[in-house]
Amino acid sequence: LFEKLEAGLGRTSSPKLLQSLFGGSVVNQIIDKAGRRLSERVEPFFVISIEVKNKASVMDGLAQFVEGETLDGDNKYNFEGEYVEATKRCCISRLPPVLILHLKRFEFDFDLMKKMKLYDHCEFPPSIDMAPYTVRYLERQEKLLG
Repeated sequence: LFEKLEAGLGRTSSPKLLQSLFGGSVVNQIIDKAGRRLSERVEPFFVISIEVKNKASVMDGLAQFVEGETLDGDNKYNFEGEYVEATKRCCISRLPPVLILHLKRFEFDFDLMKKMKLYDHCEFPPSIDMAPYTVRYLERQEKLLG
């Protein structure tokens, strides 16, 4: 939707209005056990989607967003021809002035073969410190922990 709106703004005096207000970037990283960055890919975003199922708060969903997954066993990462254990994660590299969080409140029920709304309670504070979900913060924490 944002891309289509931006395309429509292309011939106006503010062609990048939505990007300047709502546009940020995330970095997808693959990190080996020794902490080496094997891969980093920066991607733009207008909205961050977070899980709310079984989450007490939006912060729990954001923590899961940056937590990452372990690549091991048959799912090891192929780095220069060698399969290595690694962690794949996504974290925020640049925050926009206005952040839109999409709460994933629907899931697909394979037994009923339809979308089901989640009614889990999820706290949403009036303000959120986004620093713990940024690449700068996470890298600083990793250096402190050695």
